[in-house]
Amino acid sequence: MAGFFLAAFFFLAPAFFFALAFAISFSLSYVLGRHKKFSEKIAENIWAKLFLDGFNVVSAMISSAEFKRVDMRVGAVVGAERVKGTDRLLKLSVDFGDHKRTVITGLAHLYPPEHFVGRQFVFVINLEPRKIRNEVSEAMLLTAVEDEEKIVPVAPEKEVAPGTRIM
Repeated sequence: MAGFFLAAFFFLAPAFFFALAFAISFSLSYVLGRHKKFSEKIAENIWAKLFLDGFNVVSAMISSAEFKRVDMRVGAVVGAERVKGTDRLLKLSVDFGDHKRTVITGLAHLYPPEHFVGRQFVFVINLEPRKIRNEVSEAMLLTAVEDEEKIVPVAPEKEVAPGTRIM
């Protein structure tokens, strides 16, 4: 029984801390509304501390069947541009062989758009589309995250055909 409560805690703790970070950042934004950049920086630091620290914790185990549900594919970036009005967002046009998709990623503060064009990266392609700043992201770029300033996109060691599945 204790194992169940421990597993439930580790499963629910990230959601609790996310809600807490959101509430704190919303409150700070409201109270410090005249100092928008200052309140955004505070909220960003709180988010990074709570969210990025969670990457060092081993997640709950999943079965092979659950893992197989995640459709990861190699995509070739054919175009990249900054999303207007943002400091961190990039809009990537990605070729997956039989189709192309738009991917929005928050790496513009670390990499220029030219870094991605003509290169292959690994993407999760069976996520529901997500609207970010009036742009629709149709996949997710996989990254290795050491800290907020060291985020590295995952790429195949050698060039493979666009759309190649990751197993």
